[in-house]
Amino acid sequence: NPARTVVDLNGNWERYIHDKLVDMVHVPSSLRPSGTYRLQRMFLMPRLFQNQRGIVHFDAITYHGRVSVNGHELGSMIPYLPHEFDFTPFAQEGRNMIAVEIVDAGPAPEGAGKEEVAFCYTGGWEAYGGIIRDVYAEVRAASFVDAVRFAYQLNNNYENASCTAKVKVSSSAASIGDCELVLFWGASEVARASKNMPFVVGTTEVELAFDVKDVALWSPEEPNLYELKARVKTAAGEDQWSCRTGFREIKTQGNGFLLNGKKLVINGIGRHDMWKDQGFTLTRQQQEQDMRMIKAMGANFVRMVHYPHDQRIVHLADELGLMMSEEPGFWNMDFDKLTAGEIDLGCRI
Repeated sequence: NPARTVVDLNGNWERYIHDKLVDMVHVPSSLRPSGTYRLQRMFLMPRLFQNQRGIVHFDAITYHGRVSVNGHELGSMIPYLPHEFDFTPFAQEGRNMIAVEIVDAGPAPEGAGKEEVAFCYTGGWEAYGGIIRDVYAEVRAASFVDAVRFAYQLNNNYENASCTAKVKVSSSAASIGDCELVLFWGASEVARASKNMPFVVGTTEVELAFDVKDVALWSPEEPNLYELKARVKTAAGEDQWSCRTGFREIKTQGNGFLLNGKKLVINGIGRHDMWKDQGFTLTRQQQEQDMRMIKAMGANFVRMVHYPHDQRIVHLADELGLMMSEEPGFWNMDFDKLTAGEIDLGCRI
């Protein structure tokens, strides 16, 4: 993202147990569970101006994590999911210290991580702890694109699409600005929608709509992908966000499936997001090898078991022409206890 300055926080972190330095840990990595410990490192930040914010991003930890920057606690994390924290009030030009209290076997003495550890120690696969995926800090504008929900309805025999989007804009100050959404096919602009509107402190949801004609449909045989770009611009600065997306319709008919109106026979396998002795921390090359081997088998579908996988796997599936299903992690759980609130991970069924 050209509008954001990224500070890579991967690399060597110090590990402390009972406030004593015991070793250095490479982040990201999947560690053999050892209980409760603290991972920390120093990092350098540029000066934040009045119209800028400091955001720290974790792709995933296991199983419970509590984050602080320069001694100020920012919040906690649950397993497998990305988390972001705004540390603008505590950011310093130059040296900064980030720390994560990890509970990967437990719970911690004060009870932290009890539910997460119970939730993840299933006996169905190996347990690994630590900061298992990438972590970085970013300098962002006062108003930035926080999330985009893109939806569409295919019509006219799958030739055209009516598209709607909800762009969530996070702002640290009230302002008036533009929110724009553009769809590209290669280098060619296909559609555009924009609004000029006020942004409140907190989250503003912007609804945009446009139509696309002569849609290039996505299928396992032809995994056609468009690029969707969102932009927010105010007097204080601008932010950009992008992703790739495909147009497809999957539905049931009787006891079968249809893809883009044609009969679909699903051939697939289940995949864990781990390798032996590496746990949940795989290189891009290993992830691509997994997905290309699945495609080479003749599969058109992958079941991502039994917890949220790295988001790069989703992107690879789209690129290679693999349909997929994702799971929240409720493997072998007692749903009566979950709905009764006896196990609370900040999520609800």
